[in-house]
Amino acid sequence: MPTHYRVLSLPLLALLASPLATGCNQQELPKEDPIPRVLYAFESCDDLLDYAKENAKESLDEYGSIYGGDYFEGQPLNDGGQEGDSGGEGTGGGDGGVPGVDYSETNVQELGVDEPDLVKTDGDRIVALAQGQLHHVDATGTPTLTASLPVEYGYGAELFLYEDRVLLFQRVDGGYYWGEGDVLPGDGEEPLPQPAPLPAEVQAWLNGTWTPITKITEIDISDPAALKIVANLYVSGDYLSARRQDAVSRVVLRSTPTGLQFKDPWQILEAMDPPPPQPETQEEWEALWAELIAAAKEANAAIIDASTIDNWVPHYVFEDVQGGKTTSGLLLECVDAMHPGVYSGLTMTSVLTIDLEKGLSPFGGVGLFADGAIVYASTDNLYVATSAWQGFDAWGDAPGVVDVDVDPGDGIPPEPGTSSSTSATGGGAAEPAPDADPRAISFRAGDEEEGLTSYIHKFATPADDKAIYRSSGEVRGRLLNQWAMHEARGDLRVATTDQQGWDIDTWESFVTVLRDDGEGELGEIGQVGGLGMGEEIKSVRYIGDVGYVVTFRQTDPLYTVDLKDHEHPAVAGEHKINVYSAYLHPLDETHLIGVGFDGTPEGQLLGVQVNLFDVSDIQSPIRTSQQALGDFGWTEVAFDHHAFLYWEPTDLAVFPVNSFSFDEELMLESYFMGAAAYTVDPEAGVQPFGTITHIVDPNDPWLAGDPTLRRSLVIGDLLYTVSESGLKASALADLADKAWLEW
Repeated sequence: MPTHYRVLSLPLLALLASPLATGCNQQELPKEDPIPRVLYAFESCDDLLDYAKENAKESLDEYGSIYGGDYFEGQPLNDGGQEGDSGGEGTGGGDGGVPGVDYSETNVQELGVDEPDLVKTDGDRIVALAQGQLHHVDATGTPTLTASLPVEYGYGAELFLYEDRVLLFQRVDGGYYWGEGDVLPGDGEEPLPQPAPLPAEVQAWLNGTWTPITKITEIDISDPAALKIVANLYVSGDYLSARRQDAVSRVVLRSTPTGLQFKDPWQILEAMDPPPPQPETQEEWEALWAELIAAAKEANAAIIDASTIDNWVPHYVFEDVQGGKTTSGLLLECVDAMHPGVYSGLTMTSVLTIDLEKGLSPFGGVGLFADGAIVYASTDNLYVATSAWQGFDAWGDAPGVVDVDVDPGDGIPPEPGTSSSTSATGGGAAEPAPDADPRAISFRAGDEEEGLTSYIHKFATPADDKAIYRSSGEVRGRLLNQWAMHEARGDLRVATTDQQGWDIDTWESFVTVLRDDGEGELGEIGQVGGLGMGEEIKSVRYIGDVGYVVTFRQTDPLYTVDLKDHEHPAVAGEHKINVYSAYLHPLDETHLIGVGFDGTPEGQLLGVQVNLFDVSDIQSPIRTSQQALGDFGWTEVAFDHHAFLYWEPTDLAVFPVNSFSFDEELMLESYFMGAAAYTVDPEAGVQPFGTITHIVDPNDPWLAGDPTLRRSLVIGDLLYTVSESGLKASALADLADKAWLEW
């Protein structure tokens, strides 16, 4: 590794940092043997470029690729939350009333920390994403669609609403374009829909390669009849998540190197003129394969040598739409990028700060060479979780003569995933290398057992500054989503599932408590294990001094974890049933709502089910009521908590459901697509209240317009539901239809 002089005292594998105002002491260290528990700041762009090139070539030589793999199985989209209620941070505009009393807000993890979603309201208006447009609805009287603005979003779009501004996040395809009129093979004469054109500056740094692109758009909604785009910010990287407090948003992005046109052995073979003779024996195949790999490595090493800082640091293109100006450059200054002492790959994770009082801009970012995955934020800090970097053999062994399908005329071995080879590494998904990369350090170095490791990195989020790196720590196992983390009394609680290798029989879950020591380390101060042996975590919720953990494989134990003493957490109780709750929501201090799936003793999942748990005695949690919908089904709540609404003033829970039932006696099938509403009360339990559907014509087999419900919200005495088809207003008292707006 290259040597670096300016460092910050940090624990293992820190993720992101600001070298300007970290609150940690900078120090000089020896040039040799970088310390794993130290985060190294780059002194210059040359310093960063040397680091990237040297590690890229080392990975290329070891694995045939600059990219590693990892065991991380968390969810980077819609990455879930903790304490708080069904209301979120106020949107700060209009006179729509009091959140939680006069209208509902996005279901968020932490009260006071808003999370982006498909739909937002401030009690006077509703803004919603559907059919590639941003829709504005006046909700002060009879709901009225005032305007729809095309935003041409790609996928995973979501937004914030702050006063008269919408901040829209979306992922757009940063890949190749089909020419106008081109058709896909087998599509006949149907032209392929053209994607929204990317700015020329974006296409320039793609250089004919593919990379994820994030598009952030600021939209002025002050005139309800004339929504207008103020600015667009394109960033080379994948959007992970964002959080907002008042006008300030923190956006977490993950960027891979851009514009590097690497060659693989098949491209080398295709370019050989004349082509080599067709191998006839396994030995000849292996010799040719070794030759192709060597040639590819040589070509790619030359590409790395010729690379510049532009290939390794995220790019931006900023369009001032109203001013008619476009600027571009690197998202980060080189001195705002860092790397951990333990090698963590060449993906850069960045935290961008956007203050809507000042407007969208490409400034205020910090970054680190490490692959972020899950984002959680309290009111004071932002945490990003990642996993240990793993190298893997990108190309594997030579395909076998007998085991692969080869056209004798082309002389080209099949690409990975297309081979019928039964060899361990000749095709299909790449397996992790049996030996850890020498630049990485195992969580259990010296131990007999090898398990999973997750790293967590803490950033202070002052209202008037960019994110400031504070500390990092590690825990055994992997996190499910953002709900796995929760900050309480200055400490961080983390729920994880560990396993040995690929053996799911070794699944074991833990709750670990980390404490910031003020010197850069999130150190473990307490841990309890043994939860769900042979099972994995499916949902987590922390409420006060109790953690609730659901594990599942064939049955669903609901564990209660006593967290009064962070240094000595302990499992207090357990309740086992043949269902699992994918989302837990507090009804009150002694009751939990669980939304998930019914199941059989063998672990087969059935229909969607709502459960009520009495947790007044944490040593003996018990399910007191349940309602199932359909024989089989699905709900978005299982994967995205924003789809769940609990309206406390009327004890009403509402969420989207798709279900299927079959009456064996009458031999009739029935389907339901819409929203299910239940009243939930500690005494009366879970009771069906009604359903809402956006299906306009039940006889239409194609369900035109996609009536799948996505979100629900309350304003005054109306319950609004939103789908790709439109918005429906229903009476909160009895769900009677009041208005329908088609997008």
